Amino acid sequence: MRYTNAFLSAPPQTVIYEMIAMFFIYSFIGWIWECLYVWVKDGKLYNRGFLTGPILPIYGLGGVGIVAGLGDLRDNVFMLFFSGVILCTALEYITALICEKIFRTKLWDYSGMRFNLKGRICLAASLMWGAAAVLLICSVQPVIEAKIMSVPHDLRLILSSALLTLLAVDTVSSIISIYNLKDKVHEMLDIDAKLRAEFEAIRVFEDMAQERSRKRLEEREEKRMEEEQRSRERLEKLREALGSARRIGGSQKRLLKAMPQLKFTSEEEQEKIRELRERIGRILKKN
Repeated sequence: MRYTNAFLSAPPQTVIYEMIAMFFIYSFIGWIWECLYVWVKDGKLYNRGFLTGPILPIYGLGGVGIVAGLGDLRDNVFMLFFSGVILCTALEYITALICEKIFRTKLWDYSGMRFNLKGRICLAASLMWGAAAVLLICSVQPVIEAKIMSVPHDLRLILSSALLTLLAVDTVSSIISIYNLKDKVHEMLDIDAKLRAEFEAIRVFEDMAQERSRKRLEEREEKRMEEEQRSRERLEKLREALGSARRIGGSQKRLLKAMPQLKFTSEEEQEKIRELRERIGRILKKN
C-alpha cells in the first residue's frame, strides 16, 4: 500500500479530525512501545505515561508532524531520515524545556547517554527518531490512513471529540498530581532543615553529658536533661511529620512508578532529598 497524503486535500474540518485521530493512534503506539521497552529492559510491565490513560502525547505530536510535514519526502529516504531526526529532536528538546521551565520537572533524562545536550536530547534517540520517520511514512501511515478513512465521518467526529475531552481531563489531573508531588518534596525539605537543627542540638547535649561526667555539675546536668528531652520530643514529632509527608496519593505513586527518572531540576534539592533518605535510614536503624 502506497502512502499518498490524500487526506490533506480534504476539507479543513475533515483534515483536523483526521489529524486528531492520528494523534491518538500514534500516542497509543508510542505508549505500547515504551511499555514493551521497559518490560524487556527491567522485566516489569506498567503504565509508562505521564497521563493516566494509555497514551504518550509526544509520540502523537511527532507522528502528526512527520505525516503533515515530511510526507512529500517519501521518495527520498535519505532526506526523510534526516528531516525526521531534526523535526523529532526539536520537538523532544522543546517539550523537555517546557516541562523544566513551567513545571520545574524532568520527565526524562539522557545525562547518562553519550552526545547528549543537557539531558534533554541525545544522538542515539535522535537517530531512532529518524528511523521511525522512515518506517512511519513508508509502512505504517498508509495502513493507518486507510483504517481511519474507513470509519464513517460522523463516528470519527464523535470519537475524536470524546477522546479530546478525556485527554483534557487527564492532563489537568496529571498536572495537579505533579504539583502535589512537588509540594510533598518541599515539605520534606522543610522537615529536613528542622531535623538538622534537632540533630545538632542533641549532639551538643551529648557533648555536655561528657563534660558533666568530668565536672559533675548537677544543676547543669538537670538543665541539660530537660533540654535534651524536649529536643527528642520535637525530633519525634518531626519524624511523624516526615512519615506523613512521605505518604503520597495513588496518582503520584503511578507517576513515580511510570517515570523512575522523574526529578526536579534543582540539583541542590535532589542532593538534600538523598541526604534526607540516608539520615532517615540511620535513624530507623539506630532506634
